[in-house]
Amino acid sequence: MTLDQALRIAQVIAIFASGLLNVYLFFKTRNTTQMREHRGQISRLEKDRRDGDAKLHQRIETISGEHKALGSDLVRRVSIVENTISHMPTHRDLTGIRDELSDLNGNVEALGERSKSNNEMLQSIQKHLMGVE
Repeated sequence: MTLDQALRIAQVIAIFASGLLNVYLFFKTRNTTQMREHRGQISRLEKDRRDGDAKLHQRIETISGEHKALGSDLVRRVSIVENTISHMPTHRDLTGIRDELSDLNGNVEALGERSKSNNEMLQSIQKHLMGVE
């Protein structure tokens, strides 16, 4: 056997011995009580998470129900407002009314002028018929 072969065999034995030593130290130094406590903590955390998920789901359902109730109330209120607004005059309607009132005002003024001259004529006829001059 040569020196290189002996060194390789020694390296393999050292690696194997190191692995065995690590396994031995792992089993020797592990604390089973501490591991049980950690497993208990993990199981409690998982249970809390499941309970929290159930509570969260219930809360989401409650909020969803409240949201639906508010939504239907909002739809009802919007329908009332739309119904009220649909019967109200539009800007075009009000502009038309304003224009017609302006025309009517002009006609009333023209009638006022005519009636004034008619009144003057009737008064002069009345004075003539009554003999008052």
